[in-house]
Amino acid sequence: MGGDQERNKHEVGMRTPEIVVPPDKKARLWGEATQYRRTNDSVFETFREPIVNPEIEVILDEKEFDHFVMFGTHGDVSKAQYANHYTLSGVYFPGQFMIVRWWPKPSSHDQI
Repeated sequence: MGGDQERNKHEVGMRTPEIVVPPDKKARLWGEATQYRRTNDSVFETFREPIVNPEIEVILDEKEFDHFVMFGTHGDVSKAQYANHYTLSGVYFPGQFMIVRWWPKPSSHDQI
């Protein structure tokens, strides 16, 4: 299901057509974004709607970078065994920030 793209000076958004969810039924909406950032950076994301079991996936070169992930609320966070994929168990309410921070690992020649 597509939607109308909305652009302004600092962001691009997509508005989906309105849907009606009958009682006792579910609707699932998901989005994916790719961001190209500096070598040493952080990103803060916040959302306007509640999210059930939100996920964060960090794709980086494990030999080159360390990283830190934090959901803006306390809860049970699980990490996938073989990937940097984190899931918060519960509801993530609007106004809380998801934080991802990364930085270069010190190389062996930097420690001399």
